[in-house]
Amino acid sequence: MQDFVDQERIKYNLKGLIISVNKDVHVSGHSMTTEPINKDMLYRTGGQTIPMFTTLFLILVDRGYLKLNDKIGYFLPQTPNGDLITLQMLCNMTSGLPDIIKEPVMTNDKDVFRNWTSQELLNIVYELEPLYPPG
Repeated sequence: MQDFVDQERIKYNLKGLIISVNKDVHVSGHSMTTEPINKDMLYRTGGQTIPMFTTLFLILVDRGYLKLNDKIGYFLPQTPNGDLITLQMLCNMTSGLPDIIKEPVMTNDKDVFRNWTSQELLNIVYELEPLYPPG
């Protein structure tokens, strides 16, 4: 495994790379549909997406396409406080924007595996009040 990690880091010109391989999977509880969960179920990645998107932002910053102090309002003008919220605030979860997954429109949807479009999700954000000032 170490040889693979070393080769991939060099192949993609990465400064660092961490790969985790998990041998055992343990489950407990029930799903959103009240079925007992099992290791073969689909599940929402939730908070795991934050480090993934932060990594992508940082790659784009490193390559000069973005700056951490770029305002989200430049890209998405309808965003509440978009003229104040930076990409860095999005990455470190200090934007003040609410977590829409807890909103009734999301939790009341009968199809828990619904594939929401980006625009549908953004529209939910646009209608909500920020939780706190950016930063």
